[in-house]
Amino acid sequence: MTKQYIINAGIQIVPINIVDPSYAIIDKAIDHIRQSGLAYTITPFETVVNGTTEQVLALIAELKQLTENNGADELIINIRMHSKAGEDNKFESKIS
Repeated sequence: MTKQYIINAGIQIVPINIVDPSYAIIDKAIDHIRQSGLAYTITPFETVVNGTTEQVLALIAELKQLTENNGADELIINIRMHSKAGEDNKFESKIS
């Protein structure tokens, strides 16, 4: 079995429709990330997570479904992923 290394990914949820100006859809997405069990940090423009590629991609799929279920008629998800071959790559190393 191949070891699954940790990557970091910046995830930005941008609902196009203005259903709720209080950003309730984005708040629900952030709550879902908090409950995912992955290490995360929230910034003004995105939330950055650490996880295996499979964990991160599964989280993104969950966030897409969650936001659609909560009123996002149209959605942009911006994703940036950073990995290193053969080693973990956590966001903490970039901000320490």
